[in-house]
Amino acid sequence: MRYYGNKELEQGHRGTLDEHTHSLKKVGEQIARSRAQIFKSQKILHQPVPKLGRAEVPQIPTAAECRILAEIFKRRATETKLSERTATIMKNVSRSLSGLAHQLEMLSDTDRQEY
Repeated sequence: MRYYGNKELEQGHRGTLDEHTHSLKKVGEQIARSRAQIFKSQKILHQPVPKLGRAEVPQIPTAAECRILAEIFKRRATETKLSERTATIMKNVSRSLSGLAHQLEMLSDTDRQEY
């Protein structure tokens, strides 16, 4: 409750817990929104690349696969449906994959020269 000089007392949050931002209903809605965001992010992260014909066992991607992934993440970052933060993260992933592709090519060139 608040008291304003000569005015009457004002009850906070309309006097009921249901209207409070931390009420069970509001918390349930927030949990549902969080679950929806997690589902969207899993969809984005787990389905960015078409099958490249590799074995099911996770392997280090080749330089070409890294470039494909980088291009896909870069394109997905320009979609209008994404939040600004998600787009920024996807651009950073794209840059990281491009850097990894370059490093893998350098490693491949070094291996060829040494053997």
